[in-house]
Order: sequence, then structure tokens, then C-alpha cells
Amino acid sequence: MTMANPNPATATDDSSTPSPPPSTSTTPVIVGIDLGALTTKITLGPSHDHELVRNAHGGHATPTAVTFAGKHRARLLGENSAEVSRADGNTVGMLDRLLVDSLLVANDTTAGDAADGSGNDGRNGNEVEDAISKFHRFEIRTSCESDDKDAQRNRNKVYIPNMDEEYSTTALASMLLGNVRDNVMSTIARLEGNTNNNSNNNTTTTTTTTTSNNNLHFVFAVPPSYPQSTRNELMDAAYGANVANSSVVDSSACLAKVYERKFGGIATTAEGADAEGGTKKEKTILVVEMGHARTSVSVFRMVPSIGETPATATTTTTTPATTTDESKSTNENDGGTKVRVLSAISSPTLGANLIDIALYHHFLSTHPSLSHHTPRTFRSDSRPAQRLLEGCRKLKHLLSMLPENTVTVENIGENDRDVNLSCTRETMRELCRECVIDRLEGMIGAALEKAGVVVGNDGGIDGSGGINAVEITGGD
Repeated sequence: MTMANPNPATATDDSSTPSPPPSTSTTPVIVGIDLGALTTKITLGPSHDHELVRNAHGGHATPTAVTFAGKHRARLLGENSAEVSRADGNTVGMLDRLLVDSLLVANDTTAGDAADGSGNDGRNGNEVEDAISKFHRFEIRTSCESDDKDAQRNRNKVYIPNMDEEYSTTALASMLLGNVRDNVMSTIARLEGNTNNNSNNNTTTTTTTTTSNNNLHFVFAVPPSYPQSTRNELMDAAYGANVANSSVVDSSACLAKVYERKFGGIATTAEGADAEGGTKKEKTILVVEMGHARTSVSVFRMVPSIGETPATATTTTTTPATTTDESKSTNENDGGTKVRVLSAISSPTLGANLIDIALYHHFLSTHPSLSHHTPRTFRSDSRPAQRLLEGCRKLKHLLSMLPENTVTVENIGENDRDVNLSCTRETMRELCRECVIDRLEGMIGAALEKAGVVVGNDGGIDGSGGINAVEITGGD
């Protein structure tokens, strides 16, 4: 999606002249951040045409992890950290989960079934979280900051053996965001053409940009249920990473804007009109976003502006306040279809990782090549268990595309033999019906009820994983 030149004064008719204009010392640079359990994704704002930020390895997804190599060695951050599934207790992953307030987890009303697929009803969020944390190889410690039970908040800390120290989750997040900041600055320098090459060997030596840390404004998208305490921790972490400006917005509002920008114009064309009268119709959209460790369900209403046509793409000079204010933000669809959030609910304990855990317990209890293992020799945080869990994660992805498949996991069988894991999509569905599917259906029903939407006989819900937008009703 192309954007108009944010600085018309620099526009030129010479098509051979590269665009984007360099940032000035007063130009704010909006940086959108989706801090996920496994990976973090970053994008620049309209000043740089919504460019995805690349990490030092060239990837668009940066692992949400920090590795401590030793007291006198540099920390390994993001893309340079050790792979969490193969690392020891000196690598901390899942930072997004560690930042979540423990009371939010305990009060998760969607956590009614067992996370291990055993089908035991009545579990609360803490019990689901415990089932997940058994697979962490790093040691989590909690402490209460207040004697007042109504105001108590458990703050997670992580013990690092290599350092013989505890680190708060805010400090760990700040370390990661420092790496994010460096990747942002490198991406901006590349876009502005300020990468200096060595003329003798043609190797990159330095990158420079007129943008400073004071110009950056980090905008974090989080589920609506996240309390202010968690949002404050994110902003504290950004400040610790030498980012002067930051804010936190609801992910449902962000998704609504993305949907409006990308698909909103459809409802203002003949394809989105009533076939009989040619009038434009409202649409209700259900969006399910299931990540590795959390899930959000939102209901949107697409409202066409009768008698108006979408405005051409325009870009204005923005400030952090106007960019994060939903009522003032601009996009290519202004004057056309608008997308409103009717309802949004989320769960901090429901995620695709529960499918991995259900498959893990299934194979551990039924696979003949794993029958020699006992809970004592095959702990959840052991290396063989981590390899088995990673194999289950790969199998899950394959079964999302194919009705049946097989993956090979090395050195987890008797005498370190390789083990083949085979499963069908239907079997996987049954294994995670109670711990995932029933909970997700409950969340969808609650979101629709909160929005006042009734699905008719012709309505339907389809799809799994990622972000799915499903039209469920037409008309008023």
C-alpha cells in the first residue's frame, strides 16, 4: 500500500530520484510493536510508509528472548539469543507472558478445562499457567509488592544461574527493547539511504540517520484485558531502553484500523452493495486472533458512509498524540467505510501452545518408542522433552494444512533413536477439544453476546490460527 509523500516540499518530478525524505530532528517516528510470546514484530509508521523493521539477521520476526552468556560476556538479545527450545536456564523467553499480571491470569474466566488435555473441569487460570510453565527451562520467582490483599500484584522475577542474580521482567523487557530500538534505527538509516559503504571492499561499515531516540515513539498493541499495571511496565521498559516516548493501545482498535485500511473500500463499491437496491450495507465481522500464548476475539461493524467516496491517500505531519488517538488518525479509507469495535475479549492463558502440550501428552502416553520414559527421566523441562514439544509444534503447523502428516524427532527414543510422530487433523482436534476448542467457542459466544449480535442460519465461523476475519451477518 503506497502512501503520499509526507513532505510535499521535497517532491520531485524526476522519477529517478529516490524517495523517501529523511526524517528531521523534529519529525516523530511512530514504531508499532507486537510483543508476542515467541516473536516480536515491529513496523514503522506513516513517516516511513509502514515499513516492517528487519533485525540484524534480515528477518521480520525477532525472538522474544534474552540469553545471558556469563558475567563477563555480552548479553545475547532477540535474534542473537539462543533458541529457547534448545537453551538452558540462562535463556529467558516468553517475556510477554511474564509481564502479565498474575491476578489477570488467576481470574481468567475462560480457563475452565485442563491445559494438559486430561479433561478435568474447574481449573482456574493459575492452574493452566502452571501446566504451561512446567516446560520453561528458566526459573521464575514471584514476590508480592503490597501487604494489602486487594492491591497485591505478584511481580515475576527470573533467576539466571550464569549471573547468580534475579532480574525483573521489566528489566528483561527493557533489554529486548534496546535491541528493538537498534534495529529500528538501522532500518530507518537504510530507508533514508544513509548506509555508508567501504569503497575498497564494498562492505557496510556504519549507518547514520538524522532520527534520534527522542524522536521515536513506541506504540505497544496489547489485549483489552491487560490492566494498567502491565501497560505501565511496558512503558517503563521502553524508557529503560532509552526511548523517551511510548504508549499502549488496545489490539482490537489496531485490528479495526488495519481491517478498515485494507478491506474497508470493498463495502463502498458495487461488490459490497445490495443487489436489489444498490444501497450499501453494513457488515458485522468476527476476528479471532490466536497467538502462541494468548487469544483475542473482536466483533467489528463496517459502516459505509452513504453518498461519500473514499478520499485519496494523504499524509499529514503527525505527533504521537494524534497518531495513537483513534478518532484523529488518518488512512486511505477516510471518507469511506468505517470500522467500529462492538466488543473485544481476550484470554491470557488460551493459546496455540495448548495444542502442542495436548499432542505432547498424547505421544508420551501412547507412542511405543517413548514407553521407556518415566516422569523422572523425562521431565517437561529436559532437553528430550523440549525436542518432543518442538516436534509437536511442527506437526501442528503441518496438520493445519494437511489432513495427516508425520514429523521425525531426533534422539528421544530408547538408546537415543529417532522417533516418528504421526497424527491426523481429526485426532488433533479431539485431543484439544476441551482445552482449546470449547474455550474458544465460549469466547466467541461471549463476544457476540456482548456486541448484541445474533448469528442467523446462514452465518458461520471457519478457520483456525493466525488472524481470521469472518463475515457473520449482512444488513442491519
